[in-house]
Amino acid sequence: MVAEMAKRVAGKASKTSKTSKKSPAKAAGSRRRAASAAAAMAADDSGLQQKLRLSQAKSEELQAQCSKLKAEVLTARTRIEALEGRQAEVLNRIDWAIDSLQNVIDDEH
Repeated sequence: MVAEMAKRVAGKASKTSKTSKKSPAKAAGSRRRAASAAAAMAADDSGLQQKLRLSQAKSEELQAQCSKLKAEVLTARTRIEALEGRQAEVLNRIDWAIDSLQNVIDDEH
């Protein structure tokens, strides 16, 4: 897009230089400035395209990392739920053992 604009600017500069009553040296200077501007615009466009590609690659990398982290969180949550269930079972068994021992002591007295 920028390169097309640069070509149009350069084309207009060459047309105006043909129709204007400038000296040949001034017309050549205008054409050089237009060509230089076109080259600068093309370089800017190329740099922007490169930045866009890098940005897209970084975005894809971050999305992959985000998906990986989401999977890890899901795995961790599942593991936590399992551990909490086991903890509840262990506490119930300890309570049962304490109650049983208390009953044995009470029966002996």
